[in-house]
Amino acid sequence: MAQGRTMELKPGFAWKKLKQDDFEQIKVFHMEYYLKDEPTDVMLEVDTNELDDMECDRINECLLQAASLGITETTSGKLIAMSLNKIRRFEDIALSGNYSSRETYACKVFKDMHEIFSEDLPRFLSGKTIYCIQMLSVHHHYRRMGFMTSLVAKCEDIAKELECEYIVVVSSSAFTQRIFERGKYVKFSEVKFSDFVDPDSGEKPFKKSHPPHTHTKCYYKQIQ
Repeated sequence: MAQGRTMELKPGFAWKKLKQDDFEQIKVFHMEYYLKDEPTDVMLEVDTNELDDMECDRINECLLQAASLGITETTSGKLIAMSLNKIRRFEDIALSGNYSSRETYACKVFKDMHEIFSEDLPRFLSGKTIYCIQMLSVHHHYRRMGFMTSLVAKCEDIAKELECEYIVVVSSSAFTQRIFERGKYVKFSEVKFSDFVDPDSGEKPFKKSHPPHTHTKCYYKQIQ
């Protein structure tokens, strides 16, 4: 874990390894505090009122590998923050899942963006085992309290326990980007929303970008 960062939680909160038995709770939390806030979904006006089969599959894939974790209130057991993660080899890494199964304009844009990120992925990661932080989210009432920083630090420890060699993450918020940069993550790719052009139509799909959601950035970090 990086110096100066902590995975200790405030009194009244506890770590929880997320499993498939937690799927229903995770699904509700994911829809309310990730999808409805995720900037690319918001800017592209994606319907986030229900999870489709592909999104449910993405969650289940993360839960199968014992690599995901949450923070709960100790008294109620309520989930207040979570990180859904996957372990991948460089050769089959998908930074945010496979969007090709959904024939929507938003998914086409996501796919185009992640092709850029995959092309920029450092070649020295070839053959390495990579811990992919897929979806970070914190309950609205518990934001700006250090839980996201604690989640990222704890992910680093889990990645080490699982014998991963690197962490890779995609972030679309300036708030989480600062957490990764303070944690000595190395940026390897960046897309400015206002500059992104649909390669087929020539149009700019992100017309509503504004701080703190102006860029998507990709980072890696070697596990020590």
